[in-house]
Amino acid sequence: MPLISCPECKKDVSTEADSCPHCGHPIKQKSQENQQSQTGQTTAKKKSMNPLLLIILVIVGFSIIYAIGNAIFDNGGSSSYNRPGINHNWQYSESTDQLTQKKIKIASAISKNTVNFQFPYDGTQRASLNVRSHPKWGREIYISLNKAHFLCSFRGCNVSVRFDDKAPQRYYAVEPADHSTNTLFIKGFNKFVANAKKSKKIMIETQFYKEGSRVFKFNPSNLKW
Repeated sequence: MPLISCPECKKDVSTEADSCPHCGHPIKQKSQENQQSQTGQTTAKKKSMNPLLLIILVIVGFSIIYAIGNAIFDNGGSSSYNRPGINHNWQYSESTDQLTQKKIKIASAISKNTVNFQFPYDGTQRASLNVRSHPKWGREIYISLNKAHFLCSFRGCNVSVRFDDKAPQRYYAVEPADHSTNTLFIKGFNKFVANAKKSKKIMIETQFYKEGSRVFKFNPSNLKW
């Protein structure tokens, strides 16, 4: 068992002894008082450090959130950065319609910028611009997102489209036959395709429910159709 020096006679004595066997000076009570004093000092130091540590963590947390927000989002939740690994050129695909056994051709491009709407359409996402030739539905152009609510009535609506540095053009658009809100069909197929074939950049402005107008930027470079 550990030994300490008696405060009175300076001789070695066990910490478990009630009193010094040499001079009778109380030992155990004094040892407990010293331990309680040391424990109290340690606890006080921990308590005094906690508020300061909390303030530092809060400041660092807000700094990180602010930096991320500035780096990713601008213009009310839209960012215009390029994420490595995403191909923004036209992507072409073909499949066969099971009923007619005729070809379905699709050219798709992903927007360079992203949007992040409020609940229930929240989450960073990009728009998809599609040119399609279908044996049953004909030739169509449509823009879509995973989660969105395009503002377009059953009578239709207008969208603005800009090819390269030309003046914006107005196109008529309609909602899908199933009334889903995340897709718009843009009319004027021949005119749109003719411009897309000669353009490296396409910008499309659309209206969204409770989100106002948003502009999607595509850099697909010369549609081959």
